[in-house]
Amino acid sequence: MGKKKSKYKGYPMIKKIPDQFWFPFWVDKWIFGSMRIEFNPVERAIWVDLLALAAKDDGFIRANEETPYPPEQLAGLLVYDITDFKTAIENFVEKNKIKRDKNGILYITNWNKYKLANSYKRILKHRKVLLGETESVTSETESVTSETESVTSETESVTSETENVTQIKSNQIKSNHNNKKTTSSAPNDNNRSKQSQKINFNFISKKWENITDEDLTFLSDSYPACDIKIELKKMAAWLVANPKKRKKDYRRFINNWLSRQQDSGGTKGIKKSGLDSWLEKSKAKDELV
Repeated sequence: MGKKKSKYKGYPMIKKIPDQFWFPFWVDKWIFGSMRIEFNPVERAIWVDLLALAAKDDGFIRANEETPYPPEQLAGLLVYDITDFKTAIENFVEKNKIKRDKNGILYITNWNKYKLANSYKRILKHRKVLLGETESVTSETESVTSETESVTSETESVTSETENVTQIKSNQIKSNHNNKKTTSSAPNDNNRSKQSQKINFNFISKKWENITDEDLTFLSDSYPACDIKIELKKMAAWLVANPKKRKKDYRRFINNWLSRQQDSGGTKGIKKSGLDSWLEKSKAKDELV
């Protein structure tokens, strides 16, 4: 039998290096603590899996900073019955084992107890007292320190080489730029400064910036079925309604928008004579050729 396709394609699993590769699991608390009294075997198994998943994101269980995992996806990921899984989550929230924010993101309430740093110090302390491994622990610490210093030294070497290469390239670019300045004429410099002017949309004033009359004329000639001013207002309204979808190249955004509008018949209510005129001009050019 083939695998069922998940319908939750918009919530990818975070693939990153875990914040810690293991977490402390206290034997007495697990065997004699409240978990064994308050939760059934399935819920206790789910709890351990959630701890492992939370270790990947500093106590959080989420798809990203703003998006929670749907219960169905988590149940499928951890291979549990969805009803058992939802019941377990509600019990964990009710007993304050897990916190759930307004977006539905889960967080292990006492995650600081499972953090590796402080717990590992306590483990080292017990090893020194109970097993007499003071020298062994010191040796391990020195080994890790030595490896860290070695990696740091290599990193500094690579950084130094990178800086040298960057400086050489920077000098070459400056040299080429100076040569172009001496060989080019003043009118070309003016044209280049005009062309480099970047179209921008100001989200505070909600207005376009750096759109010249030449730009409007060029766009009108290129997209005769579109009322450029009306379409620019429609683009502005769309950008204000979608502030997270800011563009790096607004000139390309404008052209793509007008191209789609042109293909779909142009701006609603525009006179058809403009399009007919453009088609006649185009036909006349073809006949001349």
